Amino acid sequence: MFLGPLKPIDLSDRGDVCRAKACIYVTKSVGSAEADITEAVRGVVLPLAPEVSVELHMVSASDQAFMFWVDVLAATSTGAHFHGSTVPVGVFDTKQVMSRAGDS
Repeated sequence: MFLGPLKPIDLSDRGDVCRAKACIYVTKSVGSAEADITEAVRGVVLPLAPEVSVELHMVSASDQAFMFWVDVLAATSTGAHFHGSTVPVGVFDTKQVMSRAGDS
């Protein structure tokens, strides 16, 4: 369906950040540490927006390494979306995940 010519994107008014969603991805179960990890990430994301959601997802990996990373998507009052993410980090012990989560 053709809607007409393309229009330039105007980012001169980005608006105010109204929502932020953080997704934590892990390649192996973190067991009982899930709530602590989720709350640690929530503490980092909470200052970004008045409405914040944090989810933890287990995803498959091609090797046996335990990896984790975080994606954050922020939406503004004008409809703009901004994305940021960490580089996947390998961990050999779930205790290391908890110590890293506690450092934030």
